[in-house]
Amino acid sequence: MKKFFILRGNSSRSGVLNGLVSILSSLPEDVDYQVVVEPYKENKTVEQRNSFHLLCKIFGDDTGYTQGEIKSMVVSKVFGTTNVMGVEVGPSTEKLKMDDYSRLIEGAYILAAEAGVVLPILRR
Repeated sequence: MKKFFILRGNSSRSGVLNGLVSILSSLPEDVDYQVVVEPYKENKTVEQRNSFHLLCKIFGDDTGYTQGEIKSMVVSKVFGTTNVMGVEVGPSTEKLKMDDYSRLIEGAYILAAEAGVVLPILRR
Protein backbone atom coordinates (compact mmCIF):
# COMPACT_ATOMS: atom_id res chain seq x y z
CA MET A 1 0.00 0.00 0.00
CA LYS A 2 1.28 3.45 -0.90
CA LYS A 3 -0.15 6.60 0.58
CA PHE A 4 0.86 10.09 -0.51
CA PHE A 5 0.38 13.38 1.29
CA ILE A 6 1.19 16.77 -0.16
CA LEU A 7 2.41 19.44 2.23
CA ARG A 8 1.47 22.90 1.03
CA GLY A 9 2.94 25.42 3.43
CA ASN A 10 2.07 25.17 7.11
CA SER A 11 -1.68 24.83 6.63
CA SER A 12 -1.73 21.12 5.73
CA ARG A 13 0.96 19.81 8.08
CA SER A 14 -1.32 18.93 10.99
CA GLY A 15 -3.70 17.07 8.67
CA VAL A 16 -0.82 15.13 7.16
CA LEU A 17 0.55 14.28 10.60
CA ASN A 18 -2.88 13.07 11.76
CA GLY A 19 -3.28 10.97 8.62
CA LEU A 20 0.19 9.50 9.00
CA VAL A 21 -0.40 8.59 12.65
CA SER A 22 -3.69 6.96 11.67
CA ILE A 23 -2.07 4.89 8.94
CA LEU A 24 0.93 3.91 11.07
CA SER A 25 -1.30 2.75 13.93
CA SER A 26 -3.18 0.40 11.59
CA LEU A 27 -0.09 -1.27 10.08
CA PRO A 28 1.22 -4.64 11.25
CA GLU A 29 4.21 -4.18 13.55
CA ASP A 30 6.18 -7.15 12.18
CA VAL A 31 6.82 -5.42 8.84
CA ASP A 32 9.42 -2.74 8.07
CA TYR A 33 8.20 0.45 6.38
CA GLN A 34 9.81 3.32 4.56
CA VAL A 35 8.69 6.92 4.95
CA VAL A 36 10.05 9.35 2.35
CA VAL A 37 9.82 13.13 2.40
CA GLU A 38 10.86 14.85 -0.82
CA PRO A 39 10.03 18.04 -2.70
CA TYR A 40 6.71 17.81 -4.53
CA LYS A 41 6.50 18.47 -8.26
CA GLU A 42 3.21 19.02 -10.03
CA ASN A 43 2.31 16.57 -12.79
CA LYS A 44 2.25 17.83 -16.34
CA THR A 45 -1.10 19.06 -17.57
CA VAL A 46 -3.02 17.73 -20.54
CA GLU A 47 -2.68 21.22 -22.02
CA GLN A 48 1.12 21.08 -21.76
CA ARG A 49 1.26 17.64 -23.36
CA ASN A 50 -1.06 18.65 -26.19
CA SER A 51 0.82 21.91 -26.75
CA PHE A 52 4.19 20.17 -26.97
CA HIS A 53 2.87 17.61 -29.45
CA LEU A 54 1.23 20.34 -31.56
CA LEU A 55 4.49 22.31 -31.68
CA CYS A 56 6.37 19.15 -32.71
CA LYS A 57 3.83 18.50 -35.48
CA ILE A 58 4.07 22.05 -36.84
CA PHE A 59 7.88 21.97 -36.62
CA GLY A 60 7.95 18.59 -38.35
CA ASP A 61 5.52 19.60 -41.09
CA ASP A 62 7.68 22.64 -41.84
CA THR A 63 10.95 20.69 -41.97
CA GLY A 64 9.86 17.33 -43.44
CA TYR A 65 10.39 15.34 -40.25
CA THR A 66 7.69 13.39 -38.47
CA GLN A 67 6.19 14.62 -35.22
CA GLY A 68 7.88 11.69 -33.46
CA GLU A 69 11.29 12.53 -34.90
CA ILE A 70 10.98 16.15 -33.77
CA LYS A 71 9.79 15.05 -30.33
CA SER A 72 12.80 12.73 -29.96
CA MET A 73 15.15 15.48 -31.10
CA VAL A 74 13.76 18.00 -28.60
CA VAL A 75 13.75 15.49 -25.72
CA SER A 76 17.35 14.52 -26.49
CA LYS A 77 18.47 18.14 -26.74
CA VAL A 78 16.76 19.19 -23.50
CA PHE A 79 17.46 16.13 -21.33
CA GLY A 80 20.37 14.41 -23.07
CA THR A 81 20.58 10.77 -24.08
CA THR A 82 21.57 7.42 -22.66
CA ASN A 83 23.21 4.63 -24.61
CA VAL A 84 20.90 1.62 -24.63
CA MET A 85 22.35 -1.37 -26.46
CA GLY A 86 24.33 0.87 -28.82
CA VAL A 87 21.49 3.33 -29.49
CA GLU A 88 21.31 6.82 -28.02
CA VAL A 89 17.83 7.42 -26.56
CA GLY A 90 16.29 10.25 -24.60
CA PRO A 91 14.15 9.72 -21.51
CA SER A 92 10.48 8.85 -21.72
CA THR A 93 8.19 11.86 -21.41
CA GLU A 94 5.45 9.89 -19.68
CA LYS A 95 6.70 10.52 -16.15
CA LEU A 96 7.85 14.09 -16.66
CA LYS A 97 6.46 16.72 -14.32
CA MET A 98 5.09 20.17 -15.05
CA ASP A 99 8.41 22.03 -14.90
CA ASP A 100 10.09 19.44 -17.14
CA TYR A 101 7.31 19.76 -19.73
CA SER A 102 7.75 23.53 -19.65
CA ARG A 103 11.42 22.94 -20.49
CA LEU A 104 10.39 20.72 -23.43
CA ILE A 105 8.05 23.37 -24.80
CA GLU A 106 10.75 26.02 -24.49
CA GLY A 107 13.23 23.63 -26.13
CA ALA A 108 10.87 23.13 -29.08
CA TYR A 109 10.68 26.89 -29.60
CA ILE A 110 14.47 27.27 -29.39
CA LEU A 111 15.26 24.41 -31.80
CA ALA A 112 12.61 25.58 -34.25
CA ALA A 113 14.01 29.13 -34.18
CA GLU A 114 17.52 27.77 -34.80
CA ALA A 115 16.11 25.91 -37.82
CA GLY A 116 14.38 29.05 -39.12
CA VAL A 117 10.89 27.81 -38.22
CA VAL A 118 8.51 30.21 -36.53
CA LEU A 119 6.17 28.38 -34.18
CA PRO A 120 2.92 30.00 -33.04
CA ILE A 121 2.72 31.38 -29.51
CA LEU A 122 0.28 29.16 -27.67
CA ARG A 123 -2.02 30.54 -25.02
CA ARG A 124 -1.50 28.95 -21.61
